[in-house]
Amino acid sequence: MLPQLLVLLGDRRRLGLRRLTPREAEILRALAAGDSIPEIAEHLGITALTVQSHVKNVLAKLGVHSRLEAVTLALAGEMLALCSRCGDAIEGRARALGVLSTGAAAEHFARMVTALGGPRDVLSPRFKGLARAPVVVDVPAAQSGVVAGMDTRELGLVVIELGGGRLRADDPVDHRVGLSDIRPIGTCVTAGEPLLRVHAASREAARQACARALGALDLGARRARKTPLLIERIAGG
Repeated sequence: MLPQLLVLLGDRRRLGLRRLTPREAEILRALAAGDSIPEIAEHLGITALTVQSHVKNVLAKLGVHSRLEAVTLALAGEMLALCSRCGDAIEGRARALGVLSTGAAAEHFARMVTALGGPRDVLSPRFKGLARAPVVVDVPAAQSGVVAGMDTRELGLVVIELGGGRLRADDPVDHRVGLSDIRPIGTCVTAGEPLLRVHAASREAARQACARALGALDLGARRARKTPLLIERIAGG
């Protein structure tokens, strides 16, 4: 599933890249390479304000394609600004978007997967996916309703309990196990419809994970009130 998802995201990003002007594309590549706005301005012979204007245009044209991507880019921008790798969070967000667009982020991800003991060809079209878990079961909804909330920490602990994560640095990781196909908040489901899928090494492990994962999902009678993606930004003085 991962290669197909990356191809889809790549296609969407390429569509956005085609909308950039040559100058905007040049600035995006410079940001992805680690150049700051003042450095780009000096190299191109334009003002920093002009570069910032181009950066805002790039962000508007490329946009984001999911809530996860929006939050990730916002956090990346703030982190880059906090560690003084860029002038502000907007520049940081553009730089993060740049490494996604050029494929540099994917290359780093592939190296990380390999370093953690995963397959070397995870981003290759030849990648056939991870080994299948011995037991794969769906967790059905006990009643009809709407997914109103979820305890994401608890779901993470379920994955660790299955063997798909580490409590200590030297713990082994079973790449076959984990959770997938989790219904997002706001999804309407009917009784018996799958809420998520459990991949386990044994039936007993699957049974325990199903019960625990089901308890981490809040199934309500009505759709939860929509909240802002980013509630507040707290910055130092």
